[in-house]
Amino acid sequence: FSLFSKLYIYVQKYAFRRKLKLIQKYYNKPGIHLDIGGGKGDFCKFMQNQGWSTTNQEVSKQALKISNKHSIVSIQDIDQNIESESIDLITAWHSIEHIHRIDRLFLELQRILKPKNYFLLCVPNSNAIEQSFYKNKWVAWDAPRHLYHFSPELLKKYVEKNNFEVIYYESLLQDTAYNILLSIDKKNIYSYLKSFFVILISYFVIAFCGYKKSSSFIMVCRKK
Repeated sequence: FSLFSKLYIYVQKYAFRRKLKLIQKYYNKPGIHLDIGGGKGDFCKFMQNQGWSTTNQEVSKQALKISNKHSIVSIQDIDQNIESESIDLITAWHSIEHIHRIDRLFLELQRILKPKNYFLLCVPNSNAIEQSFYKNKWVAWDAPRHLYHFSPELLKKYVEKNNFEVIYYESLLQDTAYNILLSIDKKNIYSYLKSFFVILISYFVIAFCGYKKSSSFIMVCRKK
């Protein structure tokens, strides 16, 4: 493994543990979990190790093959494969901004999630402080793969329109440094120096403004 790969794995483990700690605020025991856009099934495998019965929804056939090798139940579509009101917890980590028929997705989430249960998601924040420094070069714009760009206020309006109640927000602090470093011009030494100051400024602003200015944010929603 390269140094970057080792660092990535360490940060991923930290992020998973932090997400689990958040989940445990709302669930005192494991249940049935669905991860939307779960890629190769890494988070599902983590949740499985915590005692959850978990399913990975992912459109990439290649990713699903890897997920299946990890003994994770994996599906491409939730329309026909999941019974109504059968899921205790739904997560979507950096995935809804990629989904073409997002209104259809939210209808399905309403159908399959048990009443008063939770949907946790995270997305890049279009109001992130660092995007003002990098403008159209900010990596989290990621067009055309990212079909939508959300601020906390905009996403709140959208999920409320789809009969979810927003009950909590949280910053993903590790994403700020990560997105800044991916936004720089790798051939320009000045870009590296600038990134150091942008990271400092960004975390200073986040310390005062919280999730409203962080690079990404988690939103906890409850089905009405």
